[in-house]
Amino acid sequence: MSLFDFFFPEWAKASHLRRIAVNADLQERRQRVAHYRDRHTRLAEKSTMRKVEKLEDELGQSTLVIEALIELLEESGTMNNSAIATRVHELDALDGVVDERVTPEASKRFKPNRKWDDHTNE
Repeated sequence: MSLFDFFFPEWAKASHLRRIAVNADLQERRQRVAHYRDRHTRLAEKSTMRKVEKLEDELGQSTLVIEALIELLEESGTMNNSAIATRVHELDALDGVVDERVTPEASKRFKPNRKWDDHTNE
């Protein structure tokens, strides 16, 4: 207890009650922020899971169609497995990155479009 609190007990009580109220308000705000942060995280996770499930469905359907097309090509004698594999490797190289998939534009290595003449000072 300070000397000020001793001589002015009403102000000390008021100051103490004010600190309690401010701390309670801060704690309530922190809890509210944590609640909304958790809610936002849960909603974002649900959204991401829905997107992943949709992509998995699309991938599954695409795989089924591709498998059916490959079987039809093999059954008809149009192409065999090694010819398809060769074509896959050729197409893979067309995007500039041999990685056994179609590479999105953003992840391709930079290749300048402009051809620079080789000028050397003689």
